[in-house]
Amino acid sequence: MNIIISSLNRADAKIRKYNPDALVSIGAPGGGYHCTETCKEMLTLEMWDTTPLHRGKREGMPRVNDVRMIIRFAQSLRSSDLVLFHCMAGRSRSTAAALIVLATRGSPESMAVDTLLAAAPKSTPNGWLLALADSMLGTKLFIECTNRGILKW
Repeated sequence: MNIIISSLNRADAKIRKYNPDALVSIGAPGGGYHCTETCKEMLTLEMWDTTPLHRGKREGMPRVNDVRMIIRFAQSLRSSDLVLFHCMAGRSRSTAAALIVLATRGSPESMAVDTLLAAAPKSTPNGWLLALADSMLGTKLFIECTNRGILKW
């Protein structure tokens, strides 16, 4: 599986340029932002890029159901698919979602992180999303990202 990581302001142009098979669009709660282009397969999520400690409340936090939706989406993809992931900056939520998709599709943690860093060298995956995914998938994405020094939070 091939991945593209993008910020919101470049997502539409990358969709037009690469014509990906699938899109994961992550915006703020309440429909804060999403790209306008579409793909055959789409997953749209709404969540903040913070932990409960940063927000002081739980509304809008990444939830188990968000990770379930990412896993289900990953299971519907083909190994030949090109998938574009975007969030506001293209560094945290989108990169965590990409790792979850790669892990769900069978990539070992180290290979998933290698694939991510090749696509987006400035990645800082959202640790909250990875911790949720690890508990559901039995993976160690959080630890792998911590060991590589790229984990956010």
